[in-house]
Amino acid sequence: MSSGLAGSPEYRRVHDVHQRAVEFISKSRNRQILVRRLRNVVELAKPKTDIAVEERLACRKLLLKSESRRAYWNQVDVGLRLGENNIVHLLASNAVPFMTYCAVYDRPTYEGFIAGIREDGYRANVRSAIKRIRNKFRACDSAFEEIESYTGFGYCWRKPSA
Repeated sequence: MSSGLAGSPEYRRVHDVHQRAVEFISKSRNRQILVRRLRNVVELAKPKTDIAVEERLACRKLLLKSESRRAYWNQVDVGLRLGENNIVHLLASNAVPFMTYCAVYDRPTYEGFIAGIREDGYRANVRSAIKRIRNKFRACDSAFEEIESYTGFGYCWRKPSA
C-alpha cells in the first residue's frame, strides 16, 4: 500500500506495483472509504482454503486444463489464445460428429455475433482461426491431423479409432 508521499504519483505507483502493492489510497479519501479499502486488502490476503480441483479434458495426446485455459499436446503447451482454446475445447469435448461453422464461430464470440461480409462472412474467420490452431499444434507435432474438416459445413476433432 502507498500513500504517494515520495516522488511523482505515477513513479510511486510503478514502484509500488513492483513491490507487490494491492491498493493505492490517496490522502483525499474519507475514513469510510479508507476502512472499506483496507478490509478489501485484508480479504485479498486471506489464504484460500477451498481450492478447486482443476477440470481437465484429455483426448489422446490432447490435455485441456479449464482453470488455467491451457492446451497441451504431448505434454507441451501449445500456446493457444483464449478464443482458440475455446474452439479446441468445443471440438474435442463434443459428441456431435461435426460442429458447424456457425457453432465454432459463436464459441469465442457469442451467439448471433456477425462479422465479415454478408451473413456468411464468418466462415472466413472460422477457417483462419482453425488454420492458426492447426499451425500451433503442428509446431509441437508436425504429424498433427486431429482437426477434420467437412467442406461447406464445419469441423470436428478426430475421434479415437476403436
